Amino acid sequence: MAQEREQVILAVWPRWLNKERAADYLSVSVKQIERYISSGKLPISRPTGGHLRIDKNDLDAMMEAHKVDLVKKKRAMAKRDFS
Repeated sequence: MAQEREQVILAVWPRWLNKERAADYLSVSVKQIERYISSGKLPISRPTGGHLRIDKNDLDAMMEAHKVDLVKKKRAMAKRDFS
């Protein structure tokens, strides 16, 4: 039941988002989305009309990769000797 509810919630978001909607989707600031874009971590698209669009699948992939980076960082920190 919980998985069905999660799928319904995820289905509400459109595939292409502007910066503000992308920030809402990740629960971060618009400024953070701009940092992800300028650092190259988050690809963008500019369809006809020139409006910047972000693929929700790219947001998901970036966050999944970020989780892996955090796990590696935590493991490295755990191995360090702080004595």
